[in-house]
Amino acid sequence: MHLQNNPDTFSGHFKKTFLLLFLLMCLVFSGCTGCGPSIYYGDYPELYSIVISSVISADGYGEHYVSREITILDEDDFGRKLFSYREVPSRLQGSSLHISQASDEQFAYFYPHFNFILSSTDEFDEEEVLELRRRNDWGKEIDLSQCVKVRITDHKGNGPLTQDETRRFHEWIQGDIAIVRPTIIYFISDMYGRSLYLGLGKERARFDKEGNMSIQKIDAMMMFNPNGSYNRDTGWFELDDMWNYQEKLKQFMEMNNWNQPLP
Repeated sequence: MHLQNNPDTFSGHFKKTFLLLFLLMCLVFSGCTGCGPSIYYGDYPELYSIVISSVISADGYGEHYVSREITILDEDDFGRKLFSYREVPSRLQGSSLHISQASDEQFAYFYPHFNFILSSTDEFDEEEVLELRRRNDWGKEIDLSQCVKVRITDHKGNGPLTQDETRRFHEWIQGDIAIVRPTIIYFISDMYGRSLYLGLGKERARFDKEGNMSIQKIDAMMMFNPNGSYNRDTGWFELDDMWNYQEKLKQFMEMNNWNQPLP
């Protein structure tokens, strides 16, 4: 039996196909803007929760096409875990190495600031790993009183402030090089409502009077009050080394009374 093609049927199929492709593209691009949380479906959600509370550049949200890889590399006699984390793709190509202290059904526990190291090459120097173990009391009795605890989650929130609120501060920091909108990544909030955001500037070519070109951009860590206000003098610092900032971040948080009652 020979069947003739019906133009109306073909047109209907074409419209349905176009609509499906359009919806798919909407989902993809909505994910790229970081508008909604991307759920982590992998193993070890307690370790994932430590990563997004430790590494300022970890997306953890909004990028629906991001693959997150957690690999446990070692465990001591008291249950600490040495593990690696990698996002593909990521804001900064590379990976991180972490030590977790403990976890229960609700919370994960880790030492603040120095529970991880970063690498742009996915390789870690042996001396750095030994120092990471030492700083995190590898092989010793666990002391939860020294730990930060975070609630175990399967996604990273977008933060309490809007992109417009946070972008204004970063554009002021960049000054006259703020031509292209920066990328803003929410990091963490303290128990009193302060919040930390990472602002990644966009590179811009500049020329001096002699015509010499230089590439300029400013990456900055910014702190906001619960109402979205900020201190232009002490509420930010420039990140000149995205792979080794732990001590600088610690001092910045202490200077701005992180986790202390609001005035």
